[in-house]
Amino acid sequence: MTDEEHPDLLEYDWVVWELEVRDPHVLTPPGVGERTEQALTELAGGLGCVFDHCVDDDSYDGSDAGTYYAWLVRVPQAEHRRRGADGLPLVVAPLWEFLRTQLPAGLDAWTVTPHLDLSFRRAAGDLLKDAYADLLDPVEVALLGSRREGAERIEPLVKVWGADSDYVIGTYAMLLARDPDVPADESAPWLVLEVGVTADPSLLTSPAGTQAQRFGVSTPAPLLLLPRPARPVWTAAVTTHPFTNDHSPSPRGVGARHQWTAADPAQLAARVARDLHALWLHPH
Repeated sequence: MTDEEHPDLLEYDWVVWELEVRDPHVLTPPGVGERTEQALTELAGGLGCVFDHCVDDDSYDGSDAGTYYAWLVRVPQAEHRRRGADGLPLVVAPLWEFLRTQLPAGLDAWTVTPHLDLSFRRAAGDLLKDAYADLLDPVEVALLGSRREGAERIEPLVKVWGADSDYVIGTYAMLLARDPDVPADESAPWLVLEVGVTADPSLLTSPAGTQAQRFGVSTPAPLLLLPRPARPVWTAAVTTHPFTNDHSPSPRGVGARHQWTAADPAQLAARVARDLHALWLHPH
């Protein structure tokens, strides 16, 4: 893949590179993502890059023949352009060399290439984050030092779910603490704060909205929208498990959804922080 084939990549501040290897005979012991995370994070950071995550023990087709592992690394635009003789960015080559030392011999089916969709979504997410700084900055300041149990080490995530020529639709999620209603060994143990604006339901009939709905995005959940509404209703929400939207009885007990709205983002941030401290984030 060349930049001439995908010139949009040259417009992004960061480009996501994917280092993927097929393991059809499942030679790699489980947990390769966890084993390589710290070292790859440090190595990437020393090269001016950011290690995002590893797709570990996954499969294209649900069978052992499709087993693969993929590491995703954000590379600054300047380093994306600086290539070696093999066509790879000079900062990506040592990451690939390190990963090959961590896997069993015989795994040669590597693909190292920019990830077009993730690069676009990262760039669009950064655009959303900048566009809503007047909301997100006060929220993050209001909760600074309050998140706990490991949530404070995880950066809030702005994610784009749908985009077309008219709209960009995304979400903002901040982990707060462990959900007290969910056993720690279950897959969704976090209390998550969502922040954004209240969207007109008709927005979800647009092509961008149709894309977003495929990922479960819906109203009245807080959304980040471009273009911004002329008179936004600022919204925040926290859902505790096992809350359900379909009114079906939960097998585990009572859940809840807490939602706030305000005409001013600073007022919303202050109210949310106050209530969250009273509900969950008070000192142990």
